[in-house]
Amino acid sequence: MDLAIDYDLLAEKIAHQISKAPKDHEVLWDAQECADYLHFKKRYFAERVAKQPGFPKARGTGSVWLKADVVRWAKN
Repeated sequence: MDLAIDYDLLAEKIAHQISKAPKDHEVLWDAQECADYLHFKKRYFAERVAKQPGFPKARGTGSVWLKADVVRWAKN
């Protein structure tokens, strides 16, 4: 049995899958995802963090945030 791996083909397929993934500026996070990223409990995030002046504004229905905005806020 030949188990040779074509690493160039594998790399091409991985790169193709990565290129199809949504970019941070296209991804929306709900309160739980934001809380998980920031290492807070969901309730604390929703009641305190999300209401802080300077925290990114929620999008759409008011219960989702752009991932890129949350990450940028956390890094500053």
